[in-house]
Amino acid sequence: MKRYKLIAVLLVVALVAVLCAACTVTEQPQITVKVNGKEVKANGTVYAVEFDNDVTKAVIEATATVGEIDGTGTFDLKEGNNEFVLTLKANDSETKYTVKVTRKASEKPVDVTLAEVKVGETVLTAAAGKYATTVGYEVSSVTVSATATDSAATVDGTGEKTLVVGKNEVTLTVKNGEATQTYTVEITREAAVLTLAEVKVGETTLTADGNGVYKHTVANTVSVVTIAATATKSYATVEGAGEKTLALGENTFTLTVKADDSTTEQYTVKVTREAADLTLKEVKIGDEVLTAQNRTYTCNVANDVTEVTLSATANNGDATLQGAGTKQNLVVGENRFELVVSVGEEKATYTVVVNRAKSSVKTIASIMVDGVAATFNTEKATYTATVGKYTANVVITLDSTVASYALDEEIGTLAEGNNEFVITVTAEDGTTATCTLVLNVVLPMFNVSYIGNIDGAVTNEGYTYKYGEKQAINITLAAAYRQSYKNLVVTCKVGDGEAKSVTLDDNYGFEVPAAEAIGNIVVEVGGIAINTYTVTYHRGGEATTETVEHGKDAQNAAITPSTETKDVLDGYTYMHDEKWVTQDGGMIVATLTNITADMDVYYKDEVLVRSEVAYYAPMNGAVTYYTIKQMNSYVAGLENGDVVFKVLIKSVATDGSSEEEGKTSFVIYGTAVYNPANEMGVSVMASELNKWFTVKASAADKKVTVYRPDGTVATEKTFEAYAADTISLAIHADAAVAAVNPVMPELCTVTYLDENGGQLHVEKVIKGTVASYVYEKDAIDLDGGYKQVFTGKWLTEKNGTDIADLSNVQSNVTVYLGLNSYVYKHYEPTECPDYTRVLATNKYISSKAEVVRFRIRVLSSTNTEYPSVVVYPSTTWSEAVYAEAVSLYVGDIFGQWLTVEINQAKKTLTLYKPDGTVKETKTVTNFALSNITLWMNSHSFDIAVDVETVEFYDTDKTTLLYSGLVSTDGGFVYTSAADSEGYTKTVDTWLPIDGSANKMYAAKATYSKTTANPNLYNYVTLSDLNKYVVANENGVATFKVKFTFNEWTSFKLFETAQSTKETMQIGLDVSWSGKWFTFELDTTNKTLKMTQPDGTDKTYDITSTNVSGYAFMRTGEKEFSIEVVNL
Repeated sequence: MKRYKLIAVLLVVALVAVLCAACTVTEQPQITVKVNGKEVKANGTVYAVEFDNDVTKAVIEATATVGEIDGTGTFDLKEGNNEFVLTLKANDSETKYTVKVTRKASEKPVDVTLAEVKVGETVLTAAAGKYATTVGYEVSSVTVSATATDSAATVDGTGEKTLVVGKNEVTLTVKNGEATQTYTVEITREAAVLTLAEVKVGETTLTADGNGVYKHTVANTVSVVTIAATATKSYATVEGAGEKTLALGENTFTLTVKADDSTTEQYTVKVTREAADLTLKEVKIGDEVLTAQNRTYTCNVANDVTEVTLSATANNGDATLQGAGTKQNLVVGENRFELVVSVGEEKATYTVVVNRAKSSVKTIASIMVDGVAATFNTEKATYTATVGKYTANVVITLDSTVASYALDEEIGTLAEGNNEFVITVTAEDGTTATCTLVLNVVLPMFNVSYIGNIDGAVTNEGYTYKYGEKQAINITLAAAYRQSYKNLVVTCKVGDGEAKSVTLDDNYGFEVPAAEAIGNIVVEVGGIAINTYTVTYHRGGEATTETVEHGKDAQNAAITPSTETKDVLDGYTYMHDEKWVTQDGGMIVATLTNITADMDVYYKDEVLVRSEVAYYAPMNGAVTYYTIKQMNSYVAGLENGDVVFKVLIKSVATDGSSEEEGKTSFVIYGTAVYNPANEMGVSVMASELNKWFTVKASAADKKVTVYRPDGTVATEKTFEAYAADTISLAIHADAAVAAVNPVMPELCTVTYLDENGGQLHVEKVIKGTVASYVYEKDAIDLDGGYKQVFTGKWLTEKNGTDIADLSNVQSNVTVYLGLNSYVYKHYEPTECPDYTRVLATNKYISSKAEVVRFRIRVLSSTNTEYPSVVVYPSTTWSEAVYAEAVSLYVGDIFGQWLTVEINQAKKTLTLYKPDGTVKETKTVTNFALSNITLWMNSHSFDIAVDVETVEFYDTDKTTLLYSGLVSTDGGFVYTSAADSEGYTKTVDTWLPIDGSANKMYAAKATYSKTTANPNLYNYVTLSDLNKYVVANENGVATFKVKFTFNEWTSFKLFETAQSTKETMQIGLDVSWSGKWFTFELDTTNKTLKMTQPDGTDKTYDITSTNVSGYAFMRTGEKEFSIEVVNL
């Protein structure tokens, strides 16, 4: 290898000597160009000059310091641009130059005439100096357009114009430069036409008479007509048409034709309505046709006729007839009725007289005795009635109101048995008839009944007695009202008589004498009030009372819930169990409903700390219960060892265990080990669900007592063994357990916030104990088989680094989530062949980071003898390579993460054990990150990289280049696609935006451009190769160049494209193809430093400070490309 390098160096030195010698004798030509005797300056290879329009020839002269120039001479010039080519032949090469000669355009006279004038689509022709046209009234606006003859001229005054009736003038102004000319356009708008095209009444079209009046006649039956009218012109409207109501005779209406400019013309329409026939054709009573005399019709009917039907028919079929129909309740004598015939507002009245004869009716309709109808025997003409006393009230009603009757004697005091009377009835016409009335006297039985001012207060039952018997009556009250005996007010009512007050004897009774016992007796008892009782409430050494009615609920029994609260552990509830009991400090809960006696009740308040206990399934049949302390950590033994706690069962059963219908149970155990002698079951009724049972365990005698929610003893048992720490509970349903009046330990609050300061959780812990909240975030499946996993830690400050110590919480504390994440990819055995490059195993590994880290977790292995992880510094094995590899036996750490660290600056490999300690570190001789490999073929494993989400912005800090997951090792490199000019942008240096750890901007960008096969021996300036190569504030431009070729070649660097002497020249061996040369062009110190791919530096003197003007020249003839990157 060294021999080949020596030959290459000698060849380069020889070539440089030859080229330098050639450059010494080569002179670069300088040329001078004149047009029409005027020297023209060059812009590159272009010479440009301009002449006035009167110059029609161009005389082109050119001289050169070296060589000959073709293309000079005299040439004709056209208006505008003229191009001529000069060819310089010098140094065995040709160079083309362009001469551009511009001849200015000639000036033309100013034209301000009009080529065309249009109103709408009508083209106008000027006459007598103006343009004129006429439009109809319906045209209220027009569009005036005009075109100037000269396209350079403009026309003002065109556009849409609103017209008035008559003449309208529009002025058009043509402007061409400084010259102007005005033209007049006259538009005449005609007046509106206000005639009628048609007038109709209904479907009849009318014609105006000589006076311009439209006339029409209709029948009397027509009361409403519709007048329609149409204007001759569509722009006119007609007012006054429509539906018209007609009076009798002539009706006059006015039609107004109106244009939109408010001009009008009026027309008259006259409609005549004829009179109506109001005579009668026929009048009938029933089927009898009546004859009229002076519009009066007469008919006679019998007395028994009280109703007739009156009918009539008018001669005019369109007439309305009123007054006919059924006539009821005819009176004896004359009955008069009117018939009215009308048509519209016209009417005629006719009279009908019906004469009814007198009545001969002399029958009795009914006889009422004491309000009861007497029974009539038709054959004997006798009325019979039974009465229960010695007098009777008789009411006789006749069938005819015009008849009368008389009794043969007055009805006075009756005898027991039958009493007969004769009745004579006289009709209206004087005829008579007789009948007999028999009254049978039978003495009745009567009732005694009781009513009170309160229903149900009087308990006496009613009974019956015979008319005229003396009655002894007593008052008895129900138990709820017996306090009212001393306040009774009693009245007694017999039959229909008045109620009278009575005085009660010592037995609360009174008498009704026989003479007064002649009807139903109603005893009304007043002054009754329900019994009242006193409830005395004892609370806090004070007593208050309440009066409660018998059987009612106490109204002051409600206890305002205590608002006192204290912090308790998460999952617990601090509460008060407040109630009234029958004894001070007792267990029996006072029943303050359905009060029936005076009572004293005592306030009892127990502080409870409640925990919810879900039903738990038996664990392998071994344990079916937990200690009370496991269920509620606040339950503790008292100083004497006693334990008090409460149990609340929420439902009949959760576990589906078979129990009696409507019941469930729980079981108390004295110890955590099953022993029947230490077991006591408690039955729970459905009505006792969600209510507290109280359990008291006495350490002195090991007696356990369970009290029901009402305070009564549910069960009691003396256990063989009992301890405060071992008393246990088994349940068949979800339950709650409460500590009673527990000692309240001091609590601390731990507030957990996320990385943005949002609250995640608040946890209460007993001071001095450990906080236990764990934050979990679901892993995310990414493309390509990758999975992102999140891990968290609690920090003392937002975005801080110090870990919070939550193992011994002594005060309220706020901690912040420090959320980390890593991305791993899983491999099964054989999916990752031995010597697989590390960079190929996880795309998130940063190849540009100074220190590269990743983690490996072996889950299992097919290598049962010695499963291990090996990281090699090469893609092939050798003893030297193996000596620099790092490895770790993983047979005893499956599922645990180990860490690999690659330091590119130090060229070292380090392997860390799962506990974070270093297994080993090796220095690599021939270090290249791309050659680091893994030996993992027999393992099922994951390979992970710690990542973070970062937004990368351009140098403007606003244009987003990339957003996503990147390695926390850094070294992110952004490379854009080539733009339209062929530049590829690369950013590998970033700075934070406003101190943010997750928003970065490009601190520096490099631009790469490749130029393929530049012209042989032609100059290619730096501005063409890469326009981003510029000097910095110190005047130094740094860039690198990569040449790609397939056989030996060389290149030269010149200060300008016109330089005749190169600044440097170097030969290119094929081994340097695709490798970088670095250039540092210092325009301040006038030096050029070049670093070759082998690290050799060369320095040259320069004179030009124009960085972009420096030019490369290719000297080889084969395929060749130059890639330039600014630095």
